[in-house]
Amino acid sequence: MTFAYSDLTPKELEAFGFARTRDIAFNAVRSLWRRRRDRGMTQKDLAARIGRDPAWVSRKLQGPGNWTLRTIAQFVVALNGEIEIKIHDLEEASDGLRTHDHPVAPALDTSSPRWGCYTARGVRA
Repeated sequence: MTFAYSDLTPKELEAFGFARTRDIAFNAVRSLWRRRRDRGMTQKDLAARIGRDPAWVSRKLQGPGNWTLRTIAQFVVALNGEIEIKIHDLEEASDGLRTHDHPVAPALDTSSPRWGCYTARGVRA
């Protein structure tokens, strides 16, 4: 039997999309954490970089729970990582996702009244 998104109700589709996105982000953070840990970083070091209690970090690294974009960003920045989001058509080949002709790199918009807002820069024509 082949799985198709069309087999899901709108509510199931929303839950599936959320869980899949959250799990992909969690797995990427965990992978980066393992590499940093193998090079000597401790959970205490990571907690200090995030400004959180080591127990909070430990709980978050055990499973994604209800991770937010803020949680993901805290870990990525503290682990000296970079986030790259790729969205592609389901019809595209899953192996070797192509890089689109117009990559966008995030840049901190310090002129924004809300710090932490990002704008797009570096768009190639």
